[in-house]
Amino acid sequence: NRERGIITASGFARFGEGNDASVRLEAERAAKVTAYRNLGILLRNIAQKEGFRIDESRLDVTIKGARVIKKELTKEGVVVTLGLAVNGTPGLSDIVKEEL
Repeated sequence: NRERGIITASGFARFGEGNDASVRLEAERAAKVTAYRNLGILLRNIAQKEGFRIDESRLDVTIKGARVIKKELTKEGVVVTLGLAVNGTPGLSDIVKEEL
């Protein structure tokens, strides 16, 4: 989202067996993990396209600065969308370095 200066990625997970709160929470966690993976792939692709390299030491499990910006329940599961600010701290500028 160029207007808001946010890079977003989503992840989806299906509900498991049962219909209690723990099933929903488990699906939310799985969707969040998938969203983080998708965000990492997206960041690498953007960096390569723009001629930057990712500082792998800063790209950890939670991708510093990424936040859940939307959760959506569907009939089959949960969609979680993460957002990472392009500028500011924490933001994309913290994990991307110019290639020399």
